[in-house]
Amino acid sequence: MVRTSSRIRRGSAVLRCFDSHWAKRKGYAILSHVWARDHSEKTYADIAALHAEGVTSYDDPRVGSKIRESVRVAKEQGYGWIWNDTCCIDKRSSSELDEAINSMFRWYAEAAVCFAYLQDVPDDCSLEETNSHFRRSIWFTRGWTLQELLAPHFLLFFSENWVCHGTKTGLASLVQEITGIEAEVLTLRRPLQDISVARRMSWASGRNTTKPEDRAYSLLGIFDVSMPTIYGEGSYAFRRLQVKIMKHHPDHTLFAWGDTWRPAGIDETGGPNKMHKSHTEPRPKSRNASSLLTPPLLDLDKSIFARSPSDFQHGAMTIISPSELIKRVKDIFDITIPSTTPVYEHAVTSSGVRCRFIIVHGKPFSLALLLCADDSQKCMALPLWAQAGDNHPQRYLTGVSIVGETYRLIPVCRATVAALNDLGWAARMDAKPASGSPKAGVSGAGHRNGATPRSGISTPGLLPTAATQIIYIANIHPSFAQSCTPVLEHEPRQVCIPSWLVTHLSIYQLELEDSPHLDTAIEAPSELHIIHQKTPQAPERKLAFTIHFSQCVGRLTALVTFPPDAHGAPATPAPAPR
Repeated sequence: MVRTSSRIRRGSAVLRCFDSHWAKRKGYAILSHVWARDHSEKTYADIAALHAEGVTSYDDPRVGSKIRESVRVAKEQGYGWIWNDTCCIDKRSSSELDEAINSMFRWYAEAAVCFAYLQDVPDDCSLEETNSHFRRSIWFTRGWTLQELLAPHFLLFFSENWVCHGTKTGLASLVQEITGIEAEVLTLRRPLQDISVARRMSWASGRNTTKPEDRAYSLLGIFDVSMPTIYGEGSYAFRRLQVKIMKHHPDHTLFAWGDTWRPAGIDETGGPNKMHKSHTEPRPKSRNASSLLTPPLLDLDKSIFARSPSDFQHGAMTIISPSELIKRVKDIFDITIPSTTPVYEHAVTSSGVRCRFIIVHGKPFSLALLLCADDSQKCMALPLWAQAGDNHPQRYLTGVSIVGETYRLIPVCRATVAALNDLGWAARMDAKPASGSPKAGVSGAGHRNGATPRSGISTPGLLPTAATQIIYIANIHPSFAQSCTPVLEHEPRQVCIPSWLVTHLSIYQLELEDSPHLDTAIEAPSELHIIHQKTPQAPERKLAFTIHFSQCVGRLTALVTFPPDAHGAPATPAPAPR
């Protein structure tokens, strides 16, 4: 049910509910805008109260300027009805709000025209200028306005005093520069279904919403999925969205989020790498892989699911077929995929996320070859670590920390595999020769004697094998995962001195020697000296004890020491609570 406002003909303003957009002759207009921060928007309850008071004209100043002007523009363009999210959704009803959120994309797509009101753009704005108000408008940074930009067939841009500056089609090139969304997508010449999941996510990576759940809910229509809205679930809403997408879209780019490891020399085209973090210096060779290659430190970096759309800021990923993957890596891995085996099979189970990937086993981690490629047309691989413990079935964690830097993806090419070999990674080998190579056993006696080669790249005629396999990846809940950034053992850390500490010390006639500002931070490692207050009986300010703040295995610790007593006894350390 679409609740529309306001009826324009004969100057009256009414609220009416329609079963479908076809019930409105000549269609309807719809408004796209950014809600005012001062909460001055007129809600459905406000308009209903005005109706109860006998207000029926949209010219009444109590209706609100935004509603009044949008109704005027719609009337001038010949539309009898306009839909405005502020006053056309009764947010007091959770069922109506849920229906509206799940139907929002369709409502904008079915509208005859969409008025995009950019209140922070002056009427005399020169849109094309490098730092114009149009380019910097907050409308391009909000989560909900993304679907309001993509869905309508016909969209008009208006400035602060409702001056029209052009259409979405006419300004498609400029809007592409601002948002990164291709002009052919903006003009509906290319359907959203043809765009990879990661690419669509990247459009929302720099957008914000007032409520964290809305970062997920505002994307439902863009991925053509629906789910109940549960305000209060926080970041778990985005987890639920990804599960929905995983069930409905056979697209591995959903898992291709985060930073990509690019060692020096990997860019075979010689162009600069602007999209991802990269190592610019060669790393030393090491026989001890555990010293250079480790699982990520944070639990959320080990999950197969992203934390928010922001994790897809490097989402220039395209989908490729299994045959295309085999073609691109045929000189690196020998892949076997039976014709009867599905290549995309994913589900959330009690044992973790059940995934079917093309796996290259190795030490200290394995690689899951994803059916996607980056902007340089290199295939992507997801590092997999066997989870410690007696797990049945065996569960895996994703991501890798390389020389202290965390990465989610590894591009698959000979240069990358060679760089991994130098860091201590080794693929598991089978005695299967590469296409056009000598048969197994001809390339070296060591392998004939049962020795395992260190890598397929350095062993002539042999390639590491890869095959489809079902694995389980640990399903790390974002609400319970470690959320703080780990601190290195010798890295300074700030400690806040609360005001209540001084109050409690004064009860025992103690005080802080250096008198730092209350509720402000001091650096750790450091010391805090607690002294006796001056009294007529003890005019000297003697040291009572010292609190030593330091780092221990990335955690803040404190140690209390007492000064020598009157008989010269050594200071006595005592543990302090954290």
